Amino acid sequence: MPPNTGIYFVGMLFLMFNMAMNITNSLSVLVPLMLAGSVGIIFLSAFAIPRIVKNVDWSLCLKKGSGPFHAEMLLREKFGGSLPVQVLVEGDLKDPAVLSMMRTIERRLETIPRVSKSLSMAGIIF
Repeated sequence: MPPNTGIYFVGMLFLMFNMAMNITNSLSVLVPLMLAGSVGIIFLSAFAIPRIVKNVDWSLCLKKGSGPFHAEMLLREKFGGSLPVQVLVEGDLKDPAVLSMMRTIERRLETIPRVSKSLSMAGIIF
């Protein structure tokens, strides 16, 4: 073993200890800042999230007076809009019980305020 190895090892231990102390000192400053920042983000989110307005009316993206805008307004006026919602009913379409259930679903959908029109085979047959 060379004579300077022990000094080199002690020097490395000293450097590692200094690095550990610097990290510890940095953490003692960073941890409270990180906690304060996290608490601030949580409070900001708790205040801001309920204020988000959800609007899925894509026609707001259309320029008023443009061709697509007029087409959308025509579809809303004549057909109740252009965003269909489909409900799958499985069963024999010749069975009166299935048709009756479809008609019941159709009537219940019409009671929803934002649903302007509902159509089904049962509504056509009856």
